[in-house]
Formats: sequence, structure tokens, C-alpha cells
Amino acid sequence: SMRSSKIAVVLLLAVLLLSGCSGTQNSGTQDYESDLKDGEYTVYSKYYDPWGYGLTFTMKVVSGIVTSVHMTEANTSGADRLTLSDADKTWDDGDQKLSAVLGGFYDTLIHRQSADIDAVSGATTTSDSFKLLAEAAFDNAKTGKTSDVINDFEWTYTVTNDVDAVSGSQETLSITFTGDKMTAVECSEVVNSTALYATGRIYAGFAETTMQSQTLTAITSIQDPSEAERYNAMLDQISQLRQQYK
Repeated sequence: SMRSSKIAVVLLLAVLLLSGCSGTQNSGTQDYESDLKDGEYTVYSKYYDPWGYGLTFTMKVVSGIVTSVHMTEANTSGADRLTLSDADKTWDDGDQKLSAVLGGFYDTLIHRQSADIDAVSGATTTSDSFKLLAEAAFDNAKTGKTSDVINDFEWTYTVTNDVDAVSGSQETLSITFTGDKMTAVECSEVVNSTALYATGRIYAGFAETTMQSQTLTAITSIQDPSEAERYNAMLDQISQLRQQYK
């Protein structure tokens, strides 16, 4: 009922004030002030991230208070990452599961009423992405903009070619995007697990061409057509990863 809803909001405000979430060290007797407009705010990532997930962040504001928050990572088939069999495993360099990491972010955001969450060691990319989305949602909640697409992420997409059966060579291409701009393009080559520096300059030249063009368009090389073909195969793989989400 309307009366019970008002009581719930009053209780929530009291808890926030007593726990210090009002952002002040003064007595909790003062009124809680908020510049957030009531509503549900959804923010999307413009692209799929380097692991193939598009990000959706939803935040609900009631009586100026953030009451719920949720982030979904969906693959190109639309499946939520947390429903996949390997989604909840620990990271190689961390000891927390994805569900626990996200749950901690939700609790912190609601407790602090702020996008200023603490990064989790071993899950820094997830931490950074969550914070960027949350900041955008808070900004939108101040103006009442209920839906938005953001592109402030710094993401590095990395792919590796299969070993060439004839030469034994294998190449790795990494491209970093800051928003829509390519800020780093690196391509290395090894032959039979040994790094090639002289031959690798061919791929360094290809990488420089991509950086200058600021596109994932295939390159041409009359001098090194087979190497260009292998390089272009990696460009295509990154293009597939770097699909637009929203």
C-alpha cells in the first residue's frame, strides 16, 4: 500500500543516515538531501568488451535514494554471463567469483549512495567497467535521462593466429581502444616459440598502418602478401570481437 511504501522509505532513510551514507559526519537528525530524480535508469556499453560481453547497468531511484542496482554481461547470443557454465569460476589472478564481486559492488553502491566503489584485485577490468557505468547512471539520474549508451571504456582486444604449418610462425595482435579511438596497436611474431625481431618489423609496419588509418580495414602488401593475409585474419577476428552492442 501507499502508506507501507512511505514507511519503508522513511526506514531506509533512517538506516542510511545512521550508517553515514548521507556523506556527512554531522548528526543523523538532519534531512537527507538528494539530487537524484526518481525512476529506473539503464546504461549500456556501445560495444562488446574484449571477452565478448555487452554490458547493461540498471539502477532504480525511489524518493531520491538508490534502492537497487544490477549489471548484466550478455554475449552475442544474448545469454547472461552468470548463466554460463564457466562464468562463476575464479579469475586466474584473483580469489573471488564473479557473482561475489558484483554482489559486493551492489552492496557498496547502495550503502554509499555513490558510484565510488572499491576495485577488486584480480578483477580490475570488471571493477572499472562497473564504475564507469555507475557514474553514467548517477549523472543521468540527476537529469532524468532514463536510457543511455556510453563509450568511455579503455579495452584491449587481443588475438593470436594459428601456427603456420610451413614456416612455424605465429603472430599476436593487440589493439587498445579508448572510446572509439585506437590508442595502441601492437603485433608480434614468433617462429617455433622464438621471437623474431627482424621479420617482426613487417608486422610492426602493418600495425602502424592500422593505427594511422584508425580502422579495422584489411591492409594490402605487394611485398609481403602472405604475411598481410595472416595479419588481416587477425584484424577480422578483432572486428568480430569489437561488435556494436547498443
